Amino acid sequence: MKHLTAANRGSIETLLQEKYTNKQIAERIGRDPSTISWEIKKGLDGSGNYRAWVAQVAYETNRTRCKQIPKLDHRYCQFTETI
Repeated sequence: MKHLTAANRGSIETLLQEKYTNKQIAERIGRDPSTISWEIKKGLDGSGNYRAWVAQVAYETNRTRCKQIPKLDHRYCQFTETI
């Protein structure tokens, strides 16, 4: 699994409230501690607390900006090679 899920984000919020460290959270949900650190930074609300919904909204907003790069069509390559 490449991306954190909404459930992962909920777990992070709960574990932070229970005073778990980033390393402990990472071990609990099977991720790298740096992933947890980045996640916490992007999910901070106005008062500096991590909120799963803030992080989820940020994730969804960033995903809408992603565009898949089309693969190069080999027929096009053959055409340009002949020119």
